[in-house]
Amino acid sequence: MKTALNYFDGVWNNSGIITPVNILNNQNSIPLNASLIGSSVAQHQQAEGLQSLMDLRNNHGADVVVVFTSGMTDASGIAPTQYWINSSIPTTFVPNGSGVDLRVKEDGYIALVDINCDLDVTAHELGHLFGAGHVTGSGGGHPYLFDDSHADALYANIPQLNIFINYRTVVSDSDAECANQVFPCQLQQNFSGRPDHDNKKAVQTTALSVANYRQTPVILASPTNLWGYLVGSCSPPPYDHHRIFWSEGGSNVAINHYEIFYSQPPTGSYIYGWTRSFESTDAYVAGLDASVKVRACTTTLCSNLSAGSYLATWGCD
Repeated sequence: MKTALNYFDGVWNNSGIITPVNILNNQNSIPLNASLIGSSVAQHQQAEGLQSLMDLRNNHGADVVVVFTSGMTDASGIAPTQYWINSSIPTTFVPNGSGVDLRVKEDGYIALVDINCDLDVTAHELGHLFGAGHVTGSGGGHPYLFDDSHADALYANIPQLNIFINYRTVVSDSDAECANQVFPCQLQQNFSGRPDHDNKKAVQTTALSVANYRQTPVILASPTNLWGYLVGSCSPPPYDHHRIFWSEGGSNVAINHYEIFYSQPPTGSYIYGWTRSFESTDAYVAGLDASVKVRACTTTLCSNLSAGSYLATWGCD
């Protein structure tokens, strides 16, 4: 996965796209804790409905997302891009007042890639998310953003060596356009920029728009206003029963649950205790006083522990 993303980074740099690309989590992938099954279309639809994927995207501020899967029954990858690559509606770039086209920022951001396929598939599918089309010309079943925004197969004939070599760019449809070469088709690590085959033109047109899919910084704030009271001493023995409350700290992402940590004695290290889905909890203390802190979590990320704490005392004899 790391190598595939680095390959895409190379395609982008080799193509000379002005808008820079920043690959997040390039060193370690993040599990979605979900299984995708079936065809490429079926798996893509399943991925679109995953709350864990939506949360990860929002929490990291990612414009587009690569989902690595396995077991696709009909393809190596898929990346639908409504409006820019579509077979049923006009493909157009429609800028808003700021000059960017954000119509698909919520449903045209997922590139799905089978991890068992070739290294260039990730770059191929990401290219689609930027409006880059296959080598097949515009029109028919493959209307693209521009008439010339489709990949190119470049033929190099070297008569003196009796060699005929085909080159294709990273968003070429398949090896089919290289069927007549003497040697295996060579894949160029770039978007085509040749006249009438200008994938670079499409990507350069859309890059700033894609870069604006996610603009709001993610705020995952620690809970505040911890307080509580003693519900009952020796209830039941040998426990003192406390009830603790807190406030959501001002996050701009959905909180899935809260994790309660405690330190016993209060001067020790905080360790994980239990989880609650709402902003209160009961706590039972025995043997020593304990200090309680809380952190807020989405389905994938957690805040720092609360700055404030609640002292749960113990006095049951």
